[in-house]
Amino acid sequence: MMLSLLIVDDEQDIADSLYMHCKQIEVMELDVYKAYSANEALEWLNRTKIDVVLSDIRMPGMSGLQLLDIIKVKWPKCKVIFLTGYNEFDYIYAATKNDGVKYLLKSEGYEVIVNEVQKAFKEFEFAIEMNELIYNAKNQMLQALPLLQKEFLLDLLNGVPYSLEEIAQQLGHLEIQLDASTPLLLLAGSIDKFNANKVSFERTQTYFKIKLIVEELLHTQVRTYLILYDHSTLLWIIQPNGDGMTSGTDDNRADTQVFVKGMLDNIQAACKDVVDISLSFVIDNRLISWEVISERFFHLKQLLNFRIGTGLDGFLVDSGLMLNEFETFAQEGIEAQKLYFQLKKIKELGGLLDSGKQDQLLIGLSDAVNGFNNIESKDHHPSLELFYSISILFLSYINRWNLMEKIALKININKLTRADEHSSWKDAGSYFLQLANVIFDIQRKEEDKRSDVAVSHIKKYIIDHLGEDLTLVLLAEQVHFNPSYLSRLFKQVTGNNIFNFIKEARLAKSKELLINSNLKINEIAAAVGYISAPYFTRSFKMATNMSPQEYRDHSLSMNK
Repeated sequence: MMLSLLIVDDEQDIADSLYMHCKQIEVMELDVYKAYSANEALEWLNRTKIDVVLSDIRMPGMSGLQLLDIIKVKWPKCKVIFLTGYNEFDYIYAATKNDGVKYLLKSEGYEVIVNEVQKAFKEFEFAIEMNELIYNAKNQMLQALPLLQKEFLLDLLNGVPYSLEEIAQQLGHLEIQLDASTPLLLLAGSIDKFNANKVSFERTQTYFKIKLIVEELLHTQVRTYLILYDHSTLLWIIQPNGDGMTSGTDDNRADTQVFVKGMLDNIQAACKDVVDISLSFVIDNRLISWEVISERFFHLKQLLNFRIGTGLDGFLVDSGLMLNEFETFAQEGIEAQKLYFQLKKIKELGGLLDSGKQDQLLIGLSDAVNGFNNIESKDHHPSLELFYSISILFLSYINRWNLMEKIALKININKLTRADEHSSWKDAGSYFLQLANVIFDIQRKEEDKRSDVAVSHIKKYIIDHLGEDLTLVLLAEQVHFNPSYLSRLFKQVTGNNIFNFIKEARLAKSKELLINSNLKINEIAAAVGYISAPYFTRSFKMATNMSPQEYRDHSLSMNK
């Protein structure tokens, strides 16, 4: 984790000395900044996140306490340590009444001050108050619960494979008052003459009123859960509530279907009177298990599109209509259903492709093209629809990233838009998987190239500006990255911490100047970015076991 420290003191010697001592704090990645006034400190606070501020409390112009007020607005989690040469109660009281603020006398010495800064960083690492975090997370989960419930149930309707055990766990976690071990009845509804121009609030009011009407009329015998599948399609999952009917026998299960079907007239009439909405319903002709919910919903949704009677609103049928009078269509629908569900997932694959999630995309794509495996006829229209849906997904991505020429060098691009170029649908599925791997390989190389260019630019900038104060913020601004991201990227590409690289570059440059120039030690220290000659000498000796002068003398004697 990258941490940052800002030192603020209007006495330049004190600020520089504190800066020198704090630069030696052993924190994995510590970026240290300094300012000689509160206004200069504000420039840093406006420029980047600061984790700890070590500030004089008495300064001309804006005082440390005034600066504190701004810090708490800009960076509320920032810890502040105030320094002063005066042991005055008013200052101590004003400073320490704020959370995360401490007070030290300058007379306590650099060692005490640096130790206090180190404590602040250790506290910062554990600053997340877990109880508060968990409490807030629970509150947010409660607020998001309806959305999470809908997302899970839509997954089931769209054919996402869950085991019965997983379904039971999700129903419990999401507080859905349904039982995974009890058969369920599906009731699909459609709002006739739906007004798509209604604003979201009006639509939500309509749905809520319909939900209350259905629950009020059915609650004595069953419990219901409403899913808004789209703007005009609603689905109720219905189970015996246990207080009235039970699901123990076939007769009792039939009672559930008979009861709900019998109440649909009342529900339609109430919706017309109260909400001024005409609803059509298709009710399943039997209770089903959770494992087949997607298949049954597909049948009901298809039936909602079969209108019996010209211009007649509010029709009521059960799924036996499909089995009896549309048996041929039903069989074809069952065959096409698997491909239909795969089509629903294509948009999700687009998001995975855009975000570069190769493993997840390949799993999803494999699942989608598995629909091709048992299709022999090349004239199979659902397969043709699936083929071109996947084709358009890839073609759109390739065009947006201008990859056509690069991909054409690695794979036959003509097969992307020509179903007749493939010997079978299974062959087409294999082609799409191969194309996905080619795209990810090209993009990975492009990403590596961009990373190398950015890191090379940073390296060159560091070498060319060794005499300057090379903060992470300054370096990140050269490539328009977030400082923390630059730090991680540099480590990933080079295997070296960016601060270590700066130290090594300064050490290498100082060695070169000691051997090949007549510059004085303090001049070399300034030329390679050390704040003072003593600091340079101490750092150099830690790295080489020799002082700069000893190194120069030794190198000259070796050359002679």
